[in-house]
Order: sequence, then C-alpha cells, then structure tokens
Amino acid sequence: MFFLAATTAFTLVVQREVGGDVVLKGGHPVFRRACFEPYQKLFGISLSVAPDCDGDGQQDIMIGAPGDDPGSVYFYSSRTCEPIGELVGPSRSFGFGIGVCYLSDLDGDGVNEIAVGEGDGERWGTANNHVWVISMKKRNVLYEVLGAEGEWLFGSSLQPVGDLTGDAVTDLAVGFAPDPERSGLLFVDGSNGSRLYSLQGHGSAFTRPGRCVPIPDLNGDSIAEVVVGFSERSGSKGTAWIHSGRDGTPFLELVAESARAFGAAVARIDHEEEGVRIVVGAPGGDENCEAGVVFCFSRDGSREIWRTSGSDLGGAVLELGASLLPIGDTDGDGWGDVAVSSYDFFGVRIHVLDGRTGSVLREDSYDDEFVPAYGALFEGPTGAEQEGSYLVRRYAPSSIGRQGQGALWFSGQTGQVVGSFVLPQFVR
Repeated sequence: MFFLAATTAFTLVVQREVGGDVVLKGGHPVFRRACFEPYQKLFGISLSVAPDCDGDGQQDIMIGAPGDDPGSVYFYSSRTCEPIGELVGPSRSFGFGIGVCYLSDLDGDGVNEIAVGEGDGERWGTANNHVWVISMKKRNVLYEVLGAEGEWLFGSSLQPVGDLTGDAVTDLAVGFAPDPERSGLLFVDGSNGSRLYSLQGHGSAFTRPGRCVPIPDLNGDSIAEVVVGFSERSGSKGTAWIHSGRDGTPFLELVAESARAFGAAVARIDHEEEGVRIVVGAPGGDENCEAGVVFCFSRDGSREIWRTSGSDLGGAVLELGASLLPIGDTDGDGWGDVAVSSYDFFGVRIHVLDGRTGSVLREDSYDDEFVPAYGALFEGPTGAEQEGSYLVRRYAPSSIGRQGQGALWFSGQTGQVVGSFVLPQFVR
C-alpha cells in the first residue's frame, strides 16, 4: 500500500514553487466537483488504468476531467468502482487531465508512474502545453515535457509505445495538432522526457488523434518498430505506416484499396509461436460497405490476412473499427483476439474478433444513447479475475447536451458490464 488507508480519500495538488520546482502537496481529502457545468461533458475525455491507490493489490483506474480552473484526474477503486482520490492540476491549468496514461516504473520504487497532459494556463488549446510524469508513490513530479511553438493541444492524447531507445524503459507518444486539419505524435524518451522525433498526418488532435502501437524489430537494429495511423474523422483520408522505432523513418505503408478513414485505430495481436499480426481500423468503410472495416496484416505489413466489415455482422452498426484493443486469447486457439468498437441507434457495440480468422466470437453491448468516441477502448485492470477486461469511454454527442458519463468496465471473460465510473458528487 502506498496511499492512505483504503477507506480514506486523498487529494494531491500539483504546485510550482518559487524557483521553479514542481511538487505534489496533500490537500483536503474531499472531492471537488470536477468542473463547471459548461465543461462537464469533458469528464471522461481521457482514462487509463492506474497504480494500486487503495492498497488492495489491484490496479485502479484514472479518469481525466479538464475544463475547470484547475482541471483534475480522478482515481477509482477497481474493487468497488468508487472514487478514492483526486490529482488537481496547478492553478490556471484548465486542460489538466486532457490526456492520461500508465507508464513503467521509472524511479525504481516498485510502482508504475503516470503521465498527465495539461494546458498552458490561459487557453489549453494553445501551444506551450505540458505533459507531467508523476510518481504517485513518492508523490513528486519526475519531469515535465513542454510543447513547442506550433504544437497545439500538446498532451491531448498519451500512449505508451514500448522501448524505442534500448534502455528497457517504456517510452511515450504525445499527441498534438500542428494545425487544425492535421494531427501529430511526438515520441518522448520515457526515462527523462527528451524528444526523440515527431510524425504528422491527417486528422484532428482533439477528435481524431494519431494512433500507434509497437511491433517487434523488422530492420535488424534491435529496436521495436512503430505502426502509426492517422485519419480524418469523416471523409476518405487516412494512412497507416510502419516506422523505424529508433528514428521514425517510414519504411512500409499498409495498403487497403478504397478504405475510408483507414488508420483511425491500430493494434497488434500475438501468437506464442507464430509471432505478431497488425490490425487496422477503417470506420469509414470501403466501396462494399459503409459501416466500417477492420483489416489484419502480416507482421511486416506485406500481406492482408483477413478483413471483417460491418456488413458481416448482420446489424445496422456504424463506424466499425473506430477503436481497437487486443484482449488476449479468449477462445483458446493460441492467437490473441481483438475488441472492436461500433455503435448503433441503441448504444455501444463491442465486437470481439478472432485474431486468427477475423470471425466474430461475441458481441458485448450496453444500451444507452452514448456511443464510443474514436480511441474509446482502453485496457482494463489486470489480475486473475480481470484477464482481458477493458474500459469503454462513454461519449455524448454535443447535440444531446449532457455531461460526460465517465466509463464502463467490461469483463474480458463474459462481456458483461462489471462496473461504471461516474463524476464524483462531493464538493469541497
């Protein structure tokens, strides 16, 4: 256990002291309202697993709530689904919590760290935003990464990308917007926050950030490569490339003729003996199906192995493949399987596809008016009873006019909803 007793709430506040040092200070252990009414739709815009915060030996869950002054990240017990803590951004950090992610243990204290994206103070959609990397056990900021001029919405998405430098430390991909019509990813050394390289492509950093996933070394330099996808939320533009993990050099484009919004999501599935396959989502569909298509390629991207389209599912689903998440081998055939998001007029639809053939193993659903946003599937807490579980961000289209509804937690074994995470109602 590294926080307070499991029955005690905690609040930690990021503060910059005179001289520039950044510290975490304990605040009054009562939750504040996440954000003012106009911004409550932003609750749940980011989420991730988190280190064990309540001492029960299980990973917990963190959910971002930017928009207030300052923004917050809320922590929830994976045992009870109740809120157990809050991390509050520095003063005037309206965008604190716009991105969150779980990293490896960087300071050797035996507990994994977290990364949080934060705005610049006056306007969190401008340049000069921050990403904070925080040790929750030692309660200190290990380092911060500052967005450069022209990197708007810096920190709007955060993704761990494996080891790209050979130091056995998980590195980080930071989303940003070079301009309103394009999306970018900055790859950062996880051990110290130094910049490695950046890539840019189609899309919006806010509504459609670039997606990436590491795969084993292909070019013989002993460093993992990176599959990167960029696509527009609507329209035909989209790409997916395999890049050198060492320096970002592109060396093979994944091709799917006539696919629209190809590259909106990327994932990898694994087999113990046969290696890795690459999965790419095209929620805009293709010439044969407008409901979305999921493509599976060989490890080197040279061969298409299978494809599954929305028309194969038999229902009126929309935007199949907008989000992908590997969830392990659910059918015992040795291949990892993949969860794929879609929605219909009743609510969330998550399809678990066989990693070997692309056939549908099961459909997990939750009927309400919220639909998965792009990048809406996230790995759930791990453990003997949580194998393959996943989180679904609940997203309200602006026309509904309701606040963000947090996240749902699905069992990887049964596909049933085992928990939900909602905005804390306590006020300081």
